[in-house]
Amino acid sequence: MKKMTRFISLLLAVIMLMALCAGCGSDSAGSDSAGSGESSSGDSENTSEENELTTVKIGITPYSMYVIWALADEWGIAEDYGLDLELTSFTGTAQGAQACVRGDVDITSACVNEHIACVETCTNLVNFSPLGDFRGFFFVGREAEISSWDSLVEEHDGDIEAAKEERLNDFKGSSWCVIPQRKALIVDAISQVGLTADDVTFIEFADDAKACEAFLAGEGDYYTGGDQQQMALMDMGGYVNAGGSDLLGPSGVWYDTFVCTDEFLNENYDLAKTVYECQLATVNAFNNNQQAGAEIASAYLTEATGSEYPVDDWFEMQTQWDIYVTLEDAANRFFNPEDSTYYWKTGADYNVKLLQDEGSITSDVDTDYYFKQSEEMFNDINSDEAAVEKINSYKTFEAP
Repeated sequence: MKKMTRFISLLLAVIMLMALCAGCGSDSAGSDSAGSGESSSGDSENTSEENELTTVKIGITPYSMYVIWALADEWGIAEDYGLDLELTSFTGTAQGAQACVRGDVDITSACVNEHIACVETCTNLVNFSPLGDFRGFFFVGREAEISSWDSLVEEHDGDIEAAKEERLNDFKGSSWCVIPQRKALIVDAISQVGLTADDVTFIEFADDAKACEAFLAGEGDYYTGGDQQQMALMDMGGYVNAGGSDLLGPSGVWYDTFVCTDEFLNENYDLAKTVYECQLATVNAFNNNQQAGAEIASAYLTEATGSEYPVDDWFEMQTQWDIYVTLEDAANRFFNPEDSTYYWKTGADYNVKLLQDEGSITSDVDTDYYFKQSEEMFNDINSDEAAVEKINSYKTFEAP
């Protein structure tokens, strides 16, 4: 089957993200700092004479993993690395990317799939670092209408492939409450049994929360989307996990990442390297203090989103569905060319090919430009014995 047919759903993701370089869209939804974001990224070199800390502005979208920087700030890890963090919350990836291009923030939340969708309109937005190995997408159905994935597997005596074929065929003629970026996940999954986008109906919404609200109100047969919404549906009862990672195709391999401009990475290389080292150290600190970290993260997201984000939900999401990438993980997976599934180039080239076949990207794309710089920075860190020793020292960090 032609990939152009299988992945036509990616078009709307591209259209949505093209606006980020045109200067349209909303500003941040809120900020826990007093900074207005009016200075350029070059201002990150400015250092306070009082405490000799370098200010770094970071954009955070309302998903569980990106609040790693709230932990770095709260636990004093950022200060230990000589950083003064200004954290700004955005309602979505596109809004954060717009701010990054304008210079309002230095790095911001993203992911490989959404970054690649805007390469023709945002040629200076490059990968900064991988943050999480996201395994959290699953399809939510209504308990009265479809059995859970676990039940279906049990009916097939543990035969995953047989259960997968049945479930994917179950989706023929179904309707889905989603944002445009999620459509590729569904089309990629059902294409494994010969179905196309024409075999399902997409009811589209501006954000995950609105899609979930519509699903709660009775629209659509299925929902997939934000981690907070998925967990909330499962907690309230009456809904089932109709299948997740076992059903997803190649586009289901997602990494949470941060992006920055090419100028920031090149003009502030030593600072960028320090920021990434701080991120890796904070991941180690979290792994040794998960409950304490969950409490900080929950409080941050509750304030940023204006809705309750329970500690237990965040803890479950960030320890089961989304795993923070350590120094070792990055070396073995995201930056490992021998890993044919998780190496950054595999995912980047795969998504570029889909978009080119579909017609959303019309020119040649050198994915090395968007990701090679961060790989080189990582290799510099990994070969820096002092940097690695300091990062690893946080494996025994005790939260205050």
